[in-house]
Amino acid sequence: MTGMRKSLETEVAKLTEELQFLRQKMDAMAVRLSALESGHSPDPPEPHSPDIPYQLDEQDMIGWLGQGALLPRISTICFLLVFALILRTITDHNVINTSVGSVIGMGYAIFLIGWGWWAYEKGNRLAPVFPGCGLLLLFSMVFETHVHFLSLPTSAAYFILFAVLVVAVRIALLYRAPFLICLATLGSGITAMAMEYPDPVYPVQAALFAAVNIAAYIAARRAVCPWLQWPILLLTMTFWLFWSFKLSSSPVCDEPIAFELCLSWFFPILFAFWLMYFVTTARSIIKTVEYPSFYDSFIPTIVAPAAFFAAFSAAFTWTRNPGWIVVAALFVVILHFIVAAWFAAREKEGSPGSNIFTVAGAVLLAASLYSLKNGMVWALPIWSITAFVLAIISNRWQSGGVRVTSYLLQGFACIMAVTSGAVATSTKHPAAGILAALTLTVMSLLQYSWCRRNQPPLAKSSYFSWLDKKDVSAAILLLAGLIAGFSFSRLVLFQFLAVTGDDLAKAFSGGQSVLINIGAMLLLVIGGRKKSLEILVTGVVVLLLGAFKVFVLDLFSIKGVPLVVSVLSFGIVAAVGSVVLGRWSRGNEAMGR
Repeated sequence: MTGMRKSLETEVAKLTEELQFLRQKMDAMAVRLSALESGHSPDPPEPHSPDIPYQLDEQDMIGWLGQGALLPRISTICFLLVFALILRTITDHNVINTSVGSVIGMGYAIFLIGWGWWAYEKGNRLAPVFPGCGLLLLFSMVFETHVHFLSLPTSAAYFILFAVLVVAVRIALLYRAPFLICLATLGSGITAMAMEYPDPVYPVQAALFAAVNIAAYIAARRAVCPWLQWPILLLTMTFWLFWSFKLSSSPVCDEPIAFELCLSWFFPILFAFWLMYFVTTARSIIKTVEYPSFYDSFIPTIVAPAAFFAAFSAAFTWTRNPGWIVVAALFVVILHFIVAAWFAAREKEGSPGSNIFTVAGAVLLAASLYSLKNGMVWALPIWSITAFVLAIISNRWQSGGVRVTSYLLQGFACIMAVTSGAVATSTKHPAAGILAALTLTVMSLLQYSWCRRNQPPLAKSSYFSWLDKKDVSAAILLLAGLIAGFSFSRLVLFQFLAVTGDDLAKAFSGGQSVLINIGAMLLLVIGGRKKSLEILVTGVVVLLLGAFKVFVLDLFSIKGVPLVVSVLSFGIVAAVGSVVLGRWSRGNEAMGR
């Protein structure tokens, strides 16, 4: 309390000095104004300005070192270290028993932490030194006593880590000491992982990491150390990586190994960790006055897919049937979308939080369906339909972030359709591939048409108001629709030629040229009728691709009827393009462009 009073007194003194400076400024302005009214301008009195930092010279540096806390803190650390080294020396030479030396050392470390609490209470400038040294000494002694001397049981080691974490976090939050809370959380987590490597008691270690995460969350909410959550997240994900890797790489999946790796605890604890991040993030967004922090904006998108892949790999290794993990993930996806809708219903400007959980739900949806065996052809329509629905919802929520997410999800579905081979001619399920490609084509083009009829929320979206005012990003949907439409057409063509055609390779090559040229012709005609420069330019690009396909590839690789049909189709589309572009040019000239 004394330290807090001194801090408040210092702040009040600073505010008083600034108020005096402003009062003198106002007096000087009053003198100048009266002088101007009387017709002459006397020199106003020069106000006293508050102290301005200046560059230190050698004498100033010496004075600063003498009066500051740096050298006294270094001196105190040295004296505290001397006692610890003396104790270690007499223990190594068997003057006292190892167990006795360990107890004395831990007691000394605990005494330093308690002394530091008292020093913080008194406002001593050496206060951070004592708990900092005590924590470092205690962590090192717990590690050495448990690992090297084997005289400290696992339960006792974890009890000490838990207890010292609670005490140190309490001191750090009470006196707003960011260094102390960083040392306590990171030190306890690293010590727990190091002393139990490579075979820890996973549930107990998970409980410690849960406590560390809660401490980091409280520190961020109280603005003691907001950036601490990032290294704690990295440390926690490392712990889960080790546990899931151990479970997914076990050579023999029998009951003794399952008991040793705590398999029965893995899924409940993993769910508890995901729920902890989910709830704390939602609570932080609710409590935030303006916009969510960078950490809160990304944590759901990071944690949900990571937890899913950890659970999926363990379930696949031990049960060979991870379908129930996918079903659970789909329920979590629905929960993300429900929470996003709730944030949007708060009618707060920009709908903060809605896009955060929408992105997390979309990423988890993509990850869960992608992991299914032979599930890509069923995942593609779901992704595409979800993207279109998100676009419509974004208009209702007036959320530009959700609208951009719908663009990215539709583009992702198109990329996965092409790269996964689900809509390739070599697919094992041609009927499902045709249906998936048709759904992608229809949904992408419908979403593109809808977005061109409904403008994005420019005033409530930083993306559309600053980066993309003309909604050029919606061209992703047009491109996705064209690629999916071409994949659908060539898959239908291949199945038709496989039944009726004799020379399948040449006929299929010429047929693809015809499809490209038909697509270019449709784009040119639609672009001309709708007066859409975007569609018209796309049609010209596809026309050039058709020319390359016909006169560079087909002309030297096929012959006969397929080549004749290929060249004829390009001639027709070139004639149509000439008419459309001619009308477009004449219309622009008539409008004086």
